[in-house]
Formats: sequence, structure tokens, C-alpha cells
Amino acid sequence: LSSYISYTDSSFTVNDTVYRQRYSYTEAQVIKNSWSQQNNYIMIGKGRIHGIEPDMAVISPDGIVGVVMSVSDNFATVMPVLHSDSRNSVKVKATGISGSLVWDGKDYRHAQVIDVPATHPLQEGDTIVTSGLANDFPEGIPVGYVVKAEAMSGSGFYKVQIRLATDFNKLSHVYVINNRFRDVQERLMAETEVVNN
Repeated sequence: LSSYISYTDSSFTVNDTVYRQRYSYTEAQVIKNSWSQQNNYIMIGKGRIHGIEPDMAVISPDGIVGVVMSVSDNFATVMPVLHSDSRNSVKVKATGISGSLVWDGKDYRHAQVIDVPATHPLQEGDTIVTSGLANDFPEGIPVGYVVKAEAMSGSGFYKVQIRLATDFNKLSHVYVINNRFRDVQERLMAETEVVNN
């Protein structure tokens, strides 16, 4: 049994020709993970010296995981989608209709998608992916698959239950995503809000 922490330099870059955004991905080992609480957290074995910063998106080989919250030199904590404060912009892959991913704290295998207009068809098995509308996750990362969708009477929206693409009970490795244009995007939005207020 070794008492050394092993660091791999597994990282790669993806050029998104549609949006001309450049994302780099850094692999990290999951050190601690909870999935049965109302507010869960994950600790990963890479931190500031590896280029990890707060607000970076985190995915697994299967799909969405969460967002980096805090970093030290060698470690970082992640707020997974299994957290009462987590909210992520997602869409129905087949139709492009957007909604918000939330978690009701009941089952680590399932989450909910809210604010999906009932004006578009939604069926069991439909794939939910990241929308790309926020500055963290690239578009098209798997989120989950529709288990049940029912139109809420009088609201005009669906209540959607999904099975998450990522199995948080088996999570051992993740990829931290650096959106190289994030600072520019956020600065531009802040300037726009100041002008319009």
C-alpha cells in the first residue's frame, strides 16, 4: 500500500467549431464522495496547482457531475447536481427546449427538470443534455433520460423526472472543464447589465 498521491497529467483540449469556444479537460480522482444527504459534496485529488479554479464544470465519463466550489493547492471540492442549491441549464436533446436541472434530495439516481414548456412533446426515454447557455458546461453533455413527464395542470409546464446519466455511487474519476472564454463572457454580461440598469 503506497502513501504517495499519484498525479496524472491527463488533460486534453476540445475545440468547439460551432461556438468557437475552447475547452480544456483535466482528469481527477474522486477522493471523497457523498450521495445520500440533502446537500452532498465531492472532493477531488487536484487543485490550484493543476489549474483547477472555483466555478469550473465537472463531468464523469457518462455525464454531468457538478461545479467546483473551493480549491486548495492539491484538492478541490465540488457541488454535485445532488445538492439542494444546484441548478443547471439543460435542454431536451430532440427538441432543443430548455429547462433547469434540480434535485429533490430523495434518490441519487434521479433528478428533476423544471420550467420545460408543456407545448412541446416529451416522452419517456428522451435524452436531457446540457444546454450550453451557461458559462460552465459545454453544450450536449449527457444529463439523464426522461423517466416520467406530466403536464402540470394550469401551469403550462411539465414536471419531469429523469434518471441521471452519472452513477454517483460508483464515481471514481471525473473531468474538470476549463472554459477559456469564461472570464470574457462574464465580463461582457456584467457590462451589459450595468448599461441596461
